[in-house]
Amino acid sequence: MLDSLKVLTAVEKEKDEIARMAEELCERFQNNLPKRAQFENLRLVASSTESIEELKSFIYYQKARKIPKWTDKFVEELIKKIEGIKSKFSDNKQMQIKAIRLFTGYLIRYALFYSKEVR
Repeated sequence: MLDSLKVLTAVEKEKDEIARMAEELCERFQNNLPKRAQFENLRLVASSTESIEELKSFIYYQKARKIPKWTDKFVEELIKKIEGIKSKFSDNKQMQIKAIRLFTGYLIRYALFYSKEVR
């Protein structure tokens, strides 16, 4: 119980930074963002695994399938953000996973905001 509280507290302190990372990515690629369903699939993988490498594998898989807008540059930047979160919580795998799950949720929200589909 104490470990769970420690994880939640540590991640809670970084929520603003995690949200900013998602917004920066979506703002940078606002004219070329994947569709919402693709972000939902990313979030689903993130929420169903304890492995960051599995999540990265999914991202590379999307790129390899030539899914529109999963460009080399977008994938590179997305992986950098995930790695940045991973290093921020380098001492605790649970914190890394929790933070990356939050990040994927924020990605969906900001992608919707920045996407041309809504405007």
